[in-house]
Amino acid sequence: MTLKMISLVAIPVLLVSMTSQAVTVEQLNRQVQRMNQRISEQDQRFRVNGYATFGITQSDEAVSYNGVSDELNFQRFSRAGIQMSFNMNPQSSVITQLVARGANDYNANMEWAYYRHQFNDNYSGKIGRIRGPYYMLSEYLDVGYAVPWAQMPAETYGLLDTFANIDGIDITWDGELGDYGLQVQGVYGKTTTDDFIVKDIYSVAVTLLSDEWSARVATAGAALSTGSGNEGLIIGLADQIYGNGSGAKDGSFASISFRYDPGDILLMGEYTLSEVDGVTQDQSSMFITAGYRFGQWVPHITYGFHESTDDKDRETAIPLATDLATLGVPYTSTFDFDASGTNEMGELVTLLQSSSQSDATRIGIGVRYDMNAGVALKLQYDLIETDQVGLFDFEGFLGAQAAGNAPDKTNILTFTIDTVF
Repeated sequence: MTLKMISLVAIPVLLVSMTSQAVTVEQLNRQVQRMNQRISEQDQRFRVNGYATFGITQSDEAVSYNGVSDELNFQRFSRAGIQMSFNMNPQSSVITQLVARGANDYNANMEWAYYRHQFNDNYSGKIGRIRGPYYMLSEYLDVGYAVPWAQMPAETYGLLDTFANIDGIDITWDGELGDYGLQVQGVYGKTTTDDFIVKDIYSVAVTLLSDEWSARVATAGAALSTGSGNEGLIIGLADQIYGNGSGAKDGSFASISFRYDPGDILLMGEYTLSEVDGVTQDQSSMFITAGYRFGQWVPHITYGFHESTDDKDRETAIPLATDLATLGVPYTSTFDFDASGTNEMGELVTLLQSSSQSDATRIGIGVRYDMNAGVALKLQYDLIETDQVGLFDFEGFLGAQAAGNAPDKTNILTFTIDTVF
């Protein structure tokens, strides 16, 4: 009888326990589902992407050209970048990008840091540190995986390298023109380097594109003042002596480019013009690349040139032997290139011409091999000829010139591993 009573009492208790356990498991399942949903939402809100290039390069010339000499170099074209995107909602996001370059001893810099808002299906805007849309490939200057070359055509893309990022605003319209896509991008801002202070930068770029090709035109302008760096001091002093004054100078830039890529053939090219008042270099440049895809292989060839178009503006009627002190310029070792203890006009003209005049051509032969998704191996051989100092290191060039063996050409071999992740 006692056992029966115990059984009758135990059955309800067991049922209550099982019911309680079932409820607990169900609650846990719901909690796990909510947690997974929050994790998924967080993944959609915060993303981290990156890229890296690991390069080896060497030339056959002791005087370095675009940072490459006859010493084996593992840093010149090596770099790594991390881009972080935080989506606060479907319309608003904050994007930052850190980049460390081997050429700068891998010191990390905040290249991009901006707030982006999608106003509607067509209009979007950015504010903060953004990339200036000067070139066809401005967005990919550091992302080696996105381009066919082991090194970019420096004669074209080197001009505005130090002004690639600006602090300002960007308004972009994306829409359609008949059967084609159309993008209009406008930017306004400023940027500062050791040598130049660039204000009131504006740029407008228009791109027409289809699945197989794109065509683009861009224009830009700014007010340019010289800074406290050596090049800025040289140009600032020269402008005063040449009668151009010491205030801000107007500068302009224009680019026209195209890309044709139906799948097997690759054709792309760009032509640029820039002008700045005073003795600062005016220039024209161009490159054109042709390639063909054989499975994972893309052999390609590039022709390019860069030419300063205002060399006569850096000539002077003042005798080259004139001591600048007689023109009211105090002595400074910056302009005493021959360590004579005096500043002569000839030294200033030599420094100015060496840093501002260029006439170079490039023929580049290369191949890209896509090893797997996100990894590309590249080998490139560039044959470069120049009638003036151009992208040669100007101090090394002048030293070689004084010794009677100034280089007029160089050949550069570059190998890179490019990744995105």
